[in-house]
Amino acid sequence: MNVDRARFLLLTTALSAATAVAVSASGCTVKSDASDAGTVPPVETDAATTYDSGTDAYTTDASDASACLTDDGIAPTCEGATNAACGTLCQNYLPNYKKGVSRAIAECLLALPSCESGVDDSAIANCVQISLAKACPDPSAATFCTPLVTQCAADAAGTNLDQTECQDLVVGLNDTGRTAFTSCVTEGNSTPGYCSSDPSACIDQLE
Repeated sequence: MNVDRARFLLLTTALSAATAVAVSASGCTVKSDASDAGTVPPVETDAATTYDSGTDAYTTDASDASACLTDDGIAPTCEGATNAACGTLCQNYLPNYKKGVSRAIAECLLALPSCESGVDDSAIANCVQISLAKACPDPSAATFCTPLVTQCAADAAGTNLDQTECQDLVVGLNDTGRTAFTSCVTEGNSTPGYCSSDPSACIDQLE
């Protein structure tokens, strides 16, 4: 068979051009480099998702509602105290505080090397105040404190009870603790408008 070389070259050139146009129109890039055979394509990620490689995914902070202390969970205990004074002090706190707060106080106190009055007062106070600061927000604390604050403000013979200080304590108290606090502020006096001469001492007593 006789092949017209000129027509053959013209035909193959036209086919090559048509193929290039089709590939370009499809948006694909054809690459024949042999080194591509072992290349792993990049993993696609969602543009809306970002990751911080320096952050532990299981770390919680203060903004995490699950980190605050509630009245749920197992009952607190002072078992395992290696220091008698710390064990006794721990028992004094448990009845008045919500379970989560009590557990935190107990854990902190039992970790102290000593709980001697007048010697370790600062460390003991830190255990209570740090645990109280982790108590979950409780709207009932304001409802509880407002009447007491008003009552003390109306008693000219007494000292005012600070609303914020009251709520900071009461937010971590259970019903037993709140009853004890009220009894201290009113000194057990049922007379309307009566208030202790120093209601802030009641806060110190429970803390």
